[in-house]
Amino acid sequence: MSEKHTPGPWEFDDKNSSGFPLLCLYAADNRNPFHGSRSDAEMNANARLIAAAPDLLDALRNTASMLRSACLAITDTEARQMALETVAEANTAIAKATGVKA
Repeated sequence: MSEKHTPGPWEFDDKNSSGFPLLCLYAADNRNPFHGSRSDAEMNANARLIAAAPDLLDALRNTASMLRSACLAITDTEARQMALETVAEANTAIAKATGVKA
């Protein structure tokens, strides 16, 4: 069984004093997911997560789009509201991933 990835939330920080582009990731424990006392298995799990990110983003976009369309057919007000809230959560995650506000 492979080790789990570093728990989120992860934050991206592109600010640095050098003036050069720098990728800085910080996890909930305020450490970089690829450095420090993380095990090789955990760093590999983090790398798999990042490698899958483009596919996950595409799947989330497709799912949000389909759910948004399905909302038109939902007649139960409470169920429709729950579906719309789920679409909003997906759009927030998509905006975080792309850097484009929802």
